[in-house]
Amino acid sequence: MSSLFAMQYTFSDHLLAPLRRQMATMPAKGMTVLEAGCRSGDWLFRIAPKIQRGLGIDLDPLHIRHAHRRLRKDHFRHVDFLLQDPAEMRADLTPQFDFAAMTLCLHPLPRPQAVESLQRIHAVSNRLVVAELAPAKTRRGRLRNECDALFNGVYRAYRAFQDDGGLPGLAQEAGLCIASDQASAVDGIRLYEITSPRV
Repeated sequence: MSSLFAMQYTFSDHLLAPLRRQMATMPAKGMTVLEAGCRSGDWLFRIAPKIQRGLGIDLDPLHIRHAHRRLRKDHFRHVDFLLQDPAEMRADLTPQFDFAAMTLCLHPLPRPQAVESLQRIHAVSNRLVVAELAPAKTRRGRLRNECDALFNGVYRAYRAFQDDGGLPGLAQEAGLCIASDQASAVDGIRLYEITSPRV
């Protein structure tokens, strides 16, 4: 792993640590858990001792390689990581998960792929919580979101995501509803619980 890549993970994990600690309280003991946008796998490693099974998926092969490297050290046999597009998850081929999380993985995607990803992950989970970028309340939070988007090469996608209504706009386009919406432990990131519309 290059020193730049290692530094990126250290920095990212440090910034997101409060969010991951907060989200670690959400799945109950013994649950099966899916995370889309797992990055280095940090959240799944945090909750691994209490869950029955965990699967992390990401579009970046370097993220998955990093997660597998850590998995070999931590020896969690009930956790795995796959290079997988969430938009290609099929409910008829995928076991249902008790809990799913999507962590900062929707705003960089082209709109149709983001809509499909949200729909597919919702279809394979009993409960879905999405952590996504939202307007920050502080100057520091706004600067962090902007710098993160620039650093990861998704600034235009980030701006378009915000202009199109952020996660609430995406959920509406996907035909889904937001059951709850709360501030996370990190300014500029909100937690949304996604449900099907009531009939």
